[in-house]
Amino acid sequence: MGDGTGPEPEIIVAGDGAAIVLEDEEAKSRKLGWDFALSRVTLLQLATCAATGVAEPLLGTIDAYWVATLGTTALASLGPNTAVYSSVIAVVAAHGFGTAATRVMAVALEKDDRARKDGSLRPGDKTGAGANIIAVTRTAVAFGVMCSLFIMAFPTFVVNCVGVAPEVVAPASGYMRARALGVPAVCLIAVLGGAFQAARDARTPLMAVMLAGSTNLVLDPSFIFLLKMGFQGAAYATVVAQYAEAALMWWFAFRGPRRVNFFGGAADLECAEARALAAETDKDAETDAETSIASACEPASYAFDRKLAWKFFREATSMLGRVANVVAVWAGTSALAARIGVYSGAAHVLLFQIVCIISIAAGALTTVSNAVASRLQVSEGDSAASGAGAALSLLGVAIFFVIGNLFWAIRVPLLTNFTPDTRVVEAALRSYPVVMMCVSTYFYKALEGALIGRGDAKSVNAVFAAGGFVCAASLAWTCSKGALTLQGVWHSLLLYYVALSGGMLIRWIQLDRGVAPIGGKTFKTTPAAPIASADDGDLSDDD
Repeated sequence: MGDGTGPEPEIIVAGDGAAIVLEDEEAKSRKLGWDFALSRVTLLQLATCAATGVAEPLLGTIDAYWVATLGTTALASLGPNTAVYSSVIAVVAAHGFGTAATRVMAVALEKDDRARKDGSLRPGDKTGAGANIIAVTRTAVAFGVMCSLFIMAFPTFVVNCVGVAPEVVAPASGYMRARALGVPAVCLIAVLGGAFQAARDARTPLMAVMLAGSTNLVLDPSFIFLLKMGFQGAAYATVVAQYAEAALMWWFAFRGPRRVNFFGGAADLECAEARALAAETDKDAETDAETSIASACEPASYAFDRKLAWKFFREATSMLGRVANVVAVWAGTSALAARIGVYSGAAHVLLFQIVCIISIAAGALTTVSNAVASRLQVSEGDSAASGAGAALSLLGVAIFFVIGNLFWAIRVPLLTNFTPDTRVVEAALRSYPVVMMCVSTYFYKALEGALIGRGDAKSVNAVFAAGGFVCAASLAWTCSKGALTLQGVWHSLLLYYVALSGGMLIRWIQLDRGVAPIGGKTFKTTPAAPIASADDGDLSDDD
């Protein structure tokens, strides 16, 4: 560009050299991503995504509140169920299927938008987002059904695998079998939540989670006390609430007004009117045009695409490294805490429910960062995705500083509200400072989502593997020094989260300095030439 009017702009080579951009162009792209991440729409999306994310652990917390009124033994019986449904099922659904659905749908929606702009997707054509959401939901529900059938067939085996005191095996197994009925609904909620967040729909998930919470709040005491169902009543109340939430989300996605997000229709009205005007002298042509538009908006007109389902399943399994790691750490530490003793086990249930709510709500940062980074990658390039991830990470630091201080201030009334047993409360309070230190590291979830959105999911798996090793080594060292305590369990979890936040930050800096994503994928970073490599090839181009 040298024309003698100023210094030659610095040339930046990203990835393997395929993308060359000017420094000022990259700075503008980063600022665009920053502004997009901190826009009112994104912040509203973040808040409602957090509300959706806490649905499963919140339902479990309502259960814990009412079950605690039945006694300490009943509360301890929730331990293995918490490990399975909050540590395993919810994590697999949200971190595996939910994360994959967010990325798949974000890319499909952005491609549809681009196709509409360049005229290759006309009114009446079937959308890529519509085909993908059908494949995503059917695959996730099928997985949920298989998990449900296994747990219902072998509840005692699952409880014993987790490990509990002999006196709680029977009640815990009955609760385990009842809750298994809700697993397909949990999987459907996770993928539809990801699809709505990819579409930047901030209201539908919020309405669904409000319905679930209010349903469970009413049915828990009704089933336990009025219908005399006791401990099992809490499980059935939760299952009903889960299906209520799933049904509402499904209706909005496939039958209600929100279906235009995925199947088109509302955005095509202007084009439809133009086509009708052009065809007004030919009634048959006008009728054909209107019919094709209406049929394309109907989900029933879409065939189940096995290729898309397989691609989604591959995308979900690519997340299994981090999913398996989180499941192993959460389930393993919960099992160890349950074996320390009844009071320590009950205290861990309370602490874990609190952390579960905060952690899965923090997953909103992962979901939104993933959706925003994925869409910006397609439309604007990697620099914009990087700017958005950095903005959301700094926002996360501020959010969890406030949350940590808030939960510290209310620690005593919060715990005593769950149980009047002073020995359980005292055991929980001894570990509470470490729990809040864990919470302060949760800003890493924004980096996690943005790394996935930038095409570097394999590095995320590697960071989680390193964190798991740190946690296991800490637990082994603690056990070698004497009997394991609840504080020792939570100190090991703190080291786990420190390793995760440090690893994500290091990897983020490496990508920004030009290191290629693991797997060799590269991304153009100029807004003038959005990417067409990683997402196009992996998710939707095998037609």
